[in-house]
Amino acid sequence: MTETRNINTLESNPFPEEMTDETLSEELEKGYEDMLKGRTRPAEEVFSKIREDHGL
Repeated sequence: MTETRNINTLESNPFPEEMTDETLSEELEKGYEDMLKGRTRPAEEVFSKIREDHGL
């Protein structure tokens, strides 16, 4: 079973333009760990959900 994170519940700053280098590094490391552990979703599924959520 694939575990996913909700981007809306990130503990760090949700605004990348205000993200420190340290926070960016931490978030990238989390994403890398997710990938290594198979916690991923197909891109088409993700983009379909984005289009649905934003009426595109």
